[in-house]
Amino acid sequence: VVAQGTPEHIARQGSSLTGAYLSGRMRIEVPAARVPPRLHWLELSGAPAKAAQQRRGKDLLIGFRPEDLQLNGQPGPGAVRLPAKVDVVEYLGHEELLHAQAEGQEIVALVPSDKKVRVGDEVQFAIPCEKLHVFDPETEENLVVAA
Repeated sequence: VVAQGTPEHIARQGSSLTGAYLSGRMRIEVPAARVPPRLHWLELSGAPAKAAQQRRGKDLLIGFRPEDLQLNGQPGPGAVRLPAKVDVVEYLGHEELLHAQAEGQEIVALVPSDKKVRVGDEVQFAIPCEKLHVFDPETEENLVVAA
């Protein structure tokens, strides 16, 4: 259980990560720029695939939380892989916030500090498909939650 109570109660809890997202103190950023279509395919499964299938032929935004990205690990089958180049490393004690460029877009990952990542490193991120969020680009509605 991540949080317990009504959405309003959870949103008021200052120490709750779920509450921070519910209240709007934190949000999953929707990129301002679009990545032009390329010959890369993103194979989705589970709830993200269902949401994308329901909007077949329409634009979608795919998002993820920084803490859900895995750095240079073995993510397992069905994971999405993102090669990236690290631009900025923010040291946060036992964690590091990595700002990197992937497919021409900035992404942010929260990783353990024992990874010893440096500016300029070429890295491989992976994220399990079930951790992806699919958004309507016009309304910013999370289609996985709505599915």
